Parts: sequence; C-alpha cells; structure tokens
Amino acid sequence: MKRPGSDYLFLFGAVKVYETRLLGRAEFSRLAENRKEEELVEDLYNTKYKAFIKAGRLVEGLNDYLYLAYSYFKKKVKCGVFDIFFFHEDILSFINYIRETEKNGNYRSYVFGQKWWNEGELPEFFRTVQKKIAEFASTKDIKEASDMLLEKIAMELVYERSVKRVKGNRIRDYWKYMIDIKNLLRNINGQNPYYIKGGNIDGSYWKRCNVRENVPDKIKVQPYMKYVLSEKDMDRWEQKLMKFLGRLVADMRKTAFGPEAAVAYLLSVKEEIRNINTVYTGIKMGMDKETIEEGLNLAYI
Repeated sequence: MKRPGSDYLFLFGAVKVYETRLLGRAEFSRLAENRKEEELVEDLYNTKYKAFIKAGRLVEGLNDYLYLAYSYFKKKVKCGVFDIFFFHEDILSFINYIRETEKNGNYRSYVFGQKWWNEGELPEFFRTVQKKIAEFASTKDIKEASDMLLEKIAMELVYERSVKRVKGNRIRDYWKYMIDIKNLLRNINGQNPYYIKGGNIDGSYWKRCNVRENVPDKIKVQPYMKYVLSEKDMDRWEQKLMKFLGRLVADMRKTAFGPEAAVAYLLSVKEEIRNINTVYTGIKMGMDKETIEEGLNLAYI
C-alpha cells in the first residue's frame, strides 16, 4: 500500500538530485565571456543541455529541455499544479497562433499538447477566452484584442480554475506576488486598464493609482517593494522585482512535503533558460561581459 505523501517525497528527492545540475554563478560568468554563438553552444555542451542544442538552434533546444523536464514531473505525479505556471507558455503560443506570427505553424503547447495546433480545434479553455473578449473590449474579433487583454483573461481563468484549489501556500503566495508584480509594471508603464485579478492587491486598486507619481502605502508595505523603493529609476524596477521572485523560488525548493519543490525546480529551469537567452542576446548585440552579467537574475540559485 502506498504511503500518503510518498509521491511528494519522491519529487523532493528527485529535485535534490536535479538541482545540482543547475548552472551556478561561476558558470554563467564563464558563459558571458563568449563572443560568438558557437562558443556559447560549445560551453553548453558541458551541461545538461548537450543533447538538445546546436548552433543555429539554441533557443529551440533550450525550450525542448524545459518541455521534457515539465513532462517528466507531471507524469511522475498526477498533479495539475505543474500546469498553472506553464499555462503562460500556452497563452503566448495561443497569441502567436491567432496572430499567425510563427512560421510553418511551429507552436509549442505544454498543458494542452501539440495535437490541437494541427487540427485547428481550439481547446475549451481558449474558446472560453474568445467568449470573454466582448466583456472587456468593444470587439468580438479575437484578432483585434490586445495581447495584454488576452493574457489578462487567460491568467484569470487559470486562477479561478486551478490556483484557488492548489495545495501549498507557498505556491499560491508566489502566484499572487507574480500577479502583483505584473500589475505594478503595467501601472509604471502606463499600460492600463488590463490589470489581472488574483494578486494580493485588487485590479481595481491598480486602476485608481499612479505609482510613478506616488507609491501608495498599501503597495509600499508589500515585501517585494523592499527590493525597489531605494531605486529612483523605475525603469530598473523590473529586474529587481524578478530577483524577489527568484528568492521565493529558491526557498520553495526546500519544501519536502508537497509539490512545491518540483514546481520551484521547474521555475528555476525556466529562469535559467531565460538567463542563457540573455547571454545569447548580449553576445549577438556585442555587449561586454559586465553588461551581460548585469542583466542576469541568479537569485533562484
């Protein structure tokens, strides 16, 4: 007879093994020294990404690894919690799909699988997104809806259907802080009115304030604000706020009894790949090592 919680103990043990393969600060420092894509790929051959990458297909190979890691943990434990942080990848693919921005229909779907792109039949989730557009915009044509509106509708559906039911306070806390930070950045950039529900601060409150002019006390007391209040240049806030989320991920990986460790590991891999892409972009743009390293978020390590 299976012991209660044994699946989560297995996950925690697996994460302890896999997290030793996360790239460290010294390794990223070495990657940032490269001046050509070929040199970066050669360095990555010494990592867990070896079987997935090659020159000219770096980004696709990194994404292939992330999908494999997501599929592995989801298969080991039948737990929908893994999906909630990968719906966003499907949302971006959905936006690209309706905009027809990907060549040769090369769309990637984590939660819904690859089959539906070819069949042209939207999953029920995205059909619901389509129906809700008219509630927020003057158009019913999904192609005319803004990307931020589509993201808002989809993320709120994920919250109502999945996040509220999640076991693990740290996972819900991370989600709420992530939504708060998305809304904060939208407010700073004047990207009203599509604030996302499901954070610690209600979307209607974000509509009433202008953080660039004055940071209200209700926002000041949030823990992520400690990372940015001393920074006068608000255009630099995003990078610092991502480090707050990275610290949450690092702490979450230490949780043994529950899905938190596996969720945090997958979020760590996502951030690691984002960092590799930052290095790759920096190399293509001819940035020096110090400039590239400034753009990295290594707080999850």
